[in-house]
Amino acid sequence: MGDLASKIGYSFDEALALTSGTFTRLPKIAAPFTTIVGRAQCVDPSNDHQPRFGISRVMTQQIMEVQGESGPNGERVWKPINDQMDQVRAYGNWTSLQDAQGNYISDASGVANISFLEITFYGTALNILASLDGNAGRSLKSAIDGGSLGSELTSQAGSSNVLVGRNYATNQILTVASGLSAGVHTVRLMNNAVRIFGFEVLNTASTLQLVPGSSYVGGRKLTKSALSTDPYNSNFESGSLGTRGGHVVVYHKADGTIKKAVQPVDVTALYLTSATHTNESVIRSFSFREFGAGRADDFSSVLNSARAFTLDDGTTTLVAGASISDSLIFGAMYLTSVSDFFTLTFVGTGLDVLRADSNTGTTDTVAITVDGTSQGNMSTTGSTAFRTEKICSGLPYGTHTVKFTRSVAAGVVVGISRFIVYGASKPAVPAGAVELADYYVMANYVNNGGAGSSNSILSTGTLHKSALRELIYTGTWTAQLNTGFESGGAATSTVNTSAFQYTFLGTGIEIWATYGSSATATVSVNGSAPAGGNVTVNGGTYSSPTWTLNGATGSTFALSGLAFGLYTITVTVASNSGGFILGQLAVITPIHSPKSNLPGDLQNTLLVGSNALGDSRLLPEQTVKPLSNWAQAVGVSSNPTTTSTTGAPMPDMICIIKTGGNPIEVSYSASVNNNTAGNATSVQVYVDGVSVGTDKRAVPAAANYPALTSDSIIIPVAAGVHIVQLFWFVTATIGQCDTTRRNLKVREL
Repeated sequence: MGDLASKIGYSFDEALALTSGTFTRLPKIAAPFTTIVGRAQCVDPSNDHQPRFGISRVMTQQIMEVQGESGPNGERVWKPINDQMDQVRAYGNWTSLQDAQGNYISDASGVANISFLEITFYGTALNILASLDGNAGRSLKSAIDGGSLGSELTSQAGSSNVLVGRNYATNQILTVASGLSAGVHTVRLMNNAVRIFGFEVLNTASTLQLVPGSSYVGGRKLTKSALSTDPYNSNFESGSLGTRGGHVVVYHKADGTIKKAVQPVDVTALYLTSATHTNESVIRSFSFREFGAGRADDFSSVLNSARAFTLDDGTTTLVAGASISDSLIFGAMYLTSVSDFFTLTFVGTGLDVLRADSNTGTTDTVAITVDGTSQGNMSTTGSTAFRTEKICSGLPYGTHTVKFTRSVAAGVVVGISRFIVYGASKPAVPAGAVELADYYVMANYVNNGGAGSSNSILSTGTLHKSALRELIYTGTWTAQLNTGFESGGAATSTVNTSAFQYTFLGTGIEIWATYGSSATATVSVNGSAPAGGNVTVNGGTYSSPTWTLNGATGSTFALSGLAFGLYTITVTVASNSGGFILGQLAVITPIHSPKSNLPGDLQNTLLVGSNALGDSRLLPEQTVKPLSNWAQAVGVSSNPTTTSTTGAPMPDMICIIKTGGNPIEVSYSASVNNNTAGNATSVQVYVDGVSVGTDKRAVPAAANYPALTSDSIIIPVAAGVHIVQLFWFVTATIGQCDTTRRNLKVREL
C-alpha cells in the first residue's frame, strides 16, 4: 500500500484512511531517559490526540517478558500485558503474583538496586498504587527524567498492616512525583519487594489539556498542530450544563477545531414507576456476585450473614444486613427477615434492578430509600420471571445510595440479581467529526449535613471512597465489617498518635468517623493545618488543627473551597475514649469517568478506579495491536469445602468480562475430593447466574483422594458485561478443593 500511496499522491496514513475509515493516528518516539538497551519505541503521549484532565489509572496486574530488550547489565525485561502504548518497562527480578494481597507485580529478590521499573507518561504528577504492610525491609525510590534516585518513598517501617491479606488490590496511594511541568516525563523506580498494583497519571491543571494530533474520517485528515486548553465545564458548542452535572463529549471537527457538547442531567429526580431514562444511558450493570474476592464477609460465597464489599474503584459498594440468602431464587439474593436491608452505593444519575421473586402473588414489602429519603415501595406483584424494575432517574451526577429494606413479610420474597446504573446520555457528535474523549461533570458540591454513620446522607457532587482501600495507615489499626457506613467497613484505632493519610485530586474532601465515647484528632493538608474558613464539621467542632468529635451518631469533617490540585490529608488521633472509627471519605472533584480494566483481567477487578477522561479514540491495528478480551481466575484460598447438595459458588472462581457481542469460550479445571468414598463432587459453569452446559462429576477413588474435573464450552452472549462463575455441589457429605489447584478462563471469540 505504501508504494501505491506514493504513486497516487497520498501519504501512507492518508491512503490507509481511505480504506480503514475513522481512526486516530498514534506517532511513536524513542522512550525518553530510558536505561533499557534495545527499548522499543512508545506512543508519543504529547502528540496522541488524547485530551487530558485529572486522574488516569494504569494497572499492572500481570507482566510478560519482552524479548530483544535488556537491562543496562543484561537483565531480563518485562511489560504489563495490557500496555498497548508501550509506556511501561521493568527489568530485574520481577514476577506476577496472585495471593491474599490481591494481584500485583513485585520484585522478589529482597535486595535493593536489583529491580527497576520505568513509566513514560504525559502529565504533571504520578502516584503509585501499592500495598504497605510495615515491613521495614521493603524499599521504593524514584528518579525523574534521568535524575538520581531520591529518598525512600514508602515509610514502610511506620505503616500499619491493617489492609494486608484482604484478597484484593488495596491500591494504597503513594505520591512518586508532583509539581512537574505539563509534558512528557519518565519516572524510574527502584523496587525492593513492594507490591505494586498500578499507577495514577495526573494532570493537575484546572483546564482540559488538548494535545496535538491527527485523525482521519471519511478519507479526510484532521490535524491539530499545537497544545491548547479549554474549560471542562463551559464553552460548549451544544447543550447547557446547569448545576446537576452532565455528560460531555470532546471531538475534532472537520474544520480543524476541537469542540465539546454536553447533555445535562434532568432537572428533576424521579422515583419508582415515575422514573424515566429518556435522557440517560446505562453506565454499567453489576451482578451482586461481582462484589467479592473470595472473602467470608463478601458476596462471592453462599449468603447467610452480614456482608460488604467495595469494587476496585474504591467507590462502588454493596452492603447487606445480617439476614440475606441466595437459595430461594438461584442467581438472586433476597432479604429473609423484617427490617433487614441491603444498600448499593454507586456513581451516576439513575438505577434499575433486575428482579425475580420466590413465587407469584403478593410480595413482601420492600421499602426504597434514596440518599436517606424514603421514596415508597417496590412493586408488590410477584413473579418468578426475571424482569427490570425502575428505581430512580435524574439524580445529580455523583455518589448515591439506594437502600432496600424488607419492612413487611408477606411470604413471597423479592430477589435482586443485578443493579443497572445510569448516567446522562452521551451527546451526539456532529457529522464529519472524530470523537476523542468523554466524561461526566459532577453536580455542584452541596454539604448535606450528614454525620457519622447509620447510613447517613452523602453530600451532593462527591466521589465516595471506602476506608478499606487506597488509604495509608500508620500506628495501630484494625479493620472491621461495619454496615452502618455506606462503605460497609471501617478502620479503628484505640492508640493515640495513630494516623491515616489520603491523597486526592480535587477541591476538597469529607471524612466520616465515629468514636467510642469521645475523640479528638489533628488535621493537616500538604503539611499544614487547614484554615477554619474552609472547614465544616457536622457532629463536632474544629479549632485549627483539632477536630473534636462529639455528635450523637458521629462526626463529619468537610474541607472544601480549595483550589483544584493534588492534596494529601493526614488525620492523627490525638485522644480517644473507646476508639476512633474511620468509616469512609468523599472527594470533592470536578469530573469523573468510570473505567473498565483492559483485557487480561485477573480475579474479578473489572473497575479500576476513577478515570477523569474516558478515551473515545478509535485506534488502528497498524499502530496499536488490538487485544482480545479475556479474563481468568486462579485459586487463592486453600482447601475450601462445601456440604451443599445444590450449586454454590466455588471460592475464587469468578471472572467478569466485557464483550462486544461475540460468543465467549469458558474453560476450567479443578482438583476436588470428597471425604467419603463413592460420593461425588460436581462442578458446573454459570453465566450471569444461569447454568450452562452440564455439570462435570468427579468420584474420587477413595476418601479425600483428589480427582480432576474440567470443561470447555462456547456460549453466545450479548454485548456488555458478563459474570462467569464455577458452582459446585456434592451428592453427600463434604467436598473439598485440593489446596489452590483450580483455575477458570474466559475469552471473547
